[in-house]
Amino acid sequence: MMFLKPLGAIILLATSPVFAEPPNPELLPATVNTTSDWDTGFCADVIVNNNTDHTVDWVTEFEPGGTINNLWSASYELLPNGKIRAERLDWNNEVASGQSVTFGYCADKDGDASACVGSADIQPTKRPFPQQVSYAANTIRPTNFTQVQQDQHVRDFYDYWKSSYLLSAGTDTNGKSLCRVAFGKSGSKQDITVSEGQGYGMMSTALMAGYDPNAQSLFNSLWYFSRKYPSGIDNRLMSWKIKNGKIVGGNDSAFDGDVDIAYGLLLADAQWGSSGEVNYRNEATTVIQGILDSTIGPDSHLPMLGDWVQANGSPYNQYTPRSSDFMPAHFRSFGRATNNPVWDTVITNSQAVIDTLQTNYSTGLLPDFIINCNDVSQCVPANSGFLEGPHDGHYYYNAGRDPWRIGLDALLNDDAKSRDQVQKMVTWLASDSGGNADGIKAGYQLNGTPIGNYFTTFFAAPFGVATMLDSNQQAFLNDIYAFVYNEREDYYEDSVNLLSLLVMTGNFWEPVALQTSSLTIEAPTGGGSLIIKAKPSKGWKFKEWAGDCKGTRKKTVVKMNKNQYCTAVFEPKP
Repeated sequence: MMFLKPLGAIILLATSPVFAEPPNPELLPATVNTTSDWDTGFCADVIVNNNTDHTVDWVTEFEPGGTINNLWSASYELLPNGKIRAERLDWNNEVASGQSVTFGYCADKDGDASACVGSADIQPTKRPFPQQVSYAANTIRPTNFTQVQQDQHVRDFYDYWKSSYLLSAGTDTNGKSLCRVAFGKSGSKQDITVSEGQGYGMMSTALMAGYDPNAQSLFNSLWYFSRKYPSGIDNRLMSWKIKNGKIVGGNDSAFDGDVDIAYGLLLADAQWGSSGEVNYRNEATTVIQGILDSTIGPDSHLPMLGDWVQANGSPYNQYTPRSSDFMPAHFRSFGRATNNPVWDTVITNSQAVIDTLQTNYSTGLLPDFIINCNDVSQCVPANSGFLEGPHDGHYYYNAGRDPWRIGLDALLNDDAKSRDQVQKMVTWLASDSGGNADGIKAGYQLNGTPIGNYFTTFFAAPFGVATMLDSNQQAFLNDIYAFVYNEREDYYEDSVNLLSLLVMTGNFWEPVALQTSSLTIEAPTGGGSLIIKAKPSKGWKFKEWAGDCKGTRKKTVVKMNKNQYCTAVFEPKP
């Protein structure tokens, strides 16, 4: 069965019939059935059913799924909510009880990414692409291409990704342009958008600002689309799946989509500031609080699968995480942005689960889903068919993101635990594959037995990120990069590949503009004051003093008197 696409901007034809004043029209339900479908458009029948016990003059409302270019056997108008209101003509005005009447229309499908560009006020970019970030000490980068070549690889891949997956979705009730990330390049998958994709798109467009002159408008349009479809459980979060402009698959959230959306908002705040059309920092704080309230286990402090999970339910609860939801770099940024230490606990508890599993499996690989974490030492891979399929307990199409998610924390934050955890995976994989990228298989059982005997960037590119943390694997990293930088597949693989390429080329950066450290001190014995100096870590620079020392912006050395509390504030180097 073919489905319709979300609404674009409607065009009222001059030939559309004029509305007559109905005597007593009654709103009846309608069913939309696609009758023909092609690359740029489709036609459909709309069947209006009289479910009352009497004959009525009919009127109905429906989601058109595109820009109507012709409609027959009814008159119509576009409503502010994007729906079409259609009603009878003189010759088909009455429909008897239990009967139906049919009219039809043809429509253009969603426009491409250029139609997503709205009228947002464009702010200057603070961290324009390319950034060429210096990551943690003792890390490596691909050396088989120059930096200039690598940056161009990212530009080329981003242009391809944008043209393949970014689609216009019309406007919202406030006239704001909407943009969505399609779930596939063609066919019925293009009718689908998931919150995960919106997060990938928001991160990518924010990071590519400076190269893409429309990045901020695209970002805003992606954000507005996510707001058009909030979760029915926690409306601070996004409903996880949209098809043909309708929420499907349950009106609830998916953890990873919201976390990437929030991270994207932090990137936007760092890139453009929050004084324009969208207050990115405030919106990020709202989403982060929604994530914490509705999708972090109140006792486990582990990620839950979504806001639909009951903390102590069965079989899904706060002790049944998905390994790819362990995103320590994101959590660390959330803690910095909100000054909430709970995110440190989420990181610690997530890393404890990883340690348990890696102790039991020498490959270091993690399963898609994990259960029985009431006692972290008892965490085990989920059973087959736990949530998605027979490989729920294997390293498969969820866990394949783990080396990238965990490795990013080690690269950006120099976290020793994250580094150790991804190095265990890399050490095993380098041996198993012979140090050859084409030896990376499409999924593994946790004992290392391959599942899919084929190559895909989805499993290779995240390992490229992880391999950056092992200076002994330069040749392996170079080989992975050579295999993935120009490989084109489909939505999921390409989106993860783009973000991994941004990391491998040194163009993924910490979004929180300010990082703080604080010190409380008493004056030396006998009174007097103490001289203190702010010394930033590598990649950061001193910005100002806060607390009792506030106002001494230009000096890295200040005097602290007894019982004073001073905070040194740092920001990333440009």
